[in-house]
Amino acid sequence: MDPTAEWKSPADILSKQEWIGNINSIFNSRNTLAMIDVNEELKNRASTLARALLRRFEHHVNKRVLVESKRSHPILKWFRKNIPAFACYMVLCDHVKKNTSNLSDMDCLLTNSMNNFLLLNSNNPDLWGAYLVHDIKEEKHVRSGKCTGRGMVKRWDEHRKNALSATNSNGSKFGDEYPSKDSARASGINGRCFEDLNQYAAAAFEPSEAAFDLFQKDYDSGGLFGWTGAEKDLVCRTKIPGCNNNGHKFAAVVAYGFELCYDLAISRRDNLSESPGLEAFGLMFGGW
Repeated sequence: MDPTAEWKSPADILSKQEWIGNINSIFNSRNTLAMIDVNEELKNRASTLARALLRRFEHHVNKRVLVESKRSHPILKWFRKNIPAFACYMVLCDHVKKNTSNLSDMDCLLTNSMNNFLLLNSNNPDLWGAYLVHDIKEEKHVRSGKCTGRGMVKRWDEHRKNALSATNSNGSKFGDEYPSKDSARASGINGRCFEDLNQYAAAAFEPSEAAFDLFQKDYDSGGLFGWTGAEKDLVCRTKIPGCNNNGHKFAAVVAYGFELCYDLAISRRDNLSESPGLEAFGLMFGGW
């Protein structure tokens, strides 16, 4: 079966003013991002990006979803069919290199400029969503992450705590590669340290009823993503850590989706994540 059979065309998505307006209201509520005007070039860029993300996703599933029977999990099918919507967001936000058509699947698809990424810090402690970890010395992205139920800045504090530990108790590649300069492991690998890193928002939103409601709507009913009744039922019956209600669950799934898309866009040479993504749905997972 053609994996794009259920896709909405990126050109159609970006032609829908309601969709663009909803993206802006949810993910740019503080007017911190400069959204690019939509034209034919942008639509073509979104289409090229979606195809590249799909290729990388198929490789990702085979490499990181360790249990073969989980590789056809319905939540991965939901993600696959929504790749075009995620790709449209990424180009709208100017998070992607201008020309990705000539890049190999080992190259980074994300721009090296951080000008249109929101730096996460004490000025925005309560935003939920997906984030990028950027090495400011080597000017490269090294992983993505997701946090809902609490601010992404609090998740960064947990990363910092692990970086300060003497043992890297979770055993992650990320923890090994970037210990804090104040840790007993301060020599690190290649002299890297946690203080060389910044946390940027890949897709950040206020935890509001407006966002929760929109995340649950199907694209054809004015939502941002495609949902079948069975997919909605799956989300509602899944126990997702930190989620107190169905609105929180859908917010978590959307954040997982963004985390995975940005993970796929990072160069495999630099990406330190070992996660398959969407871990709450029982996919195998190792490390933070």
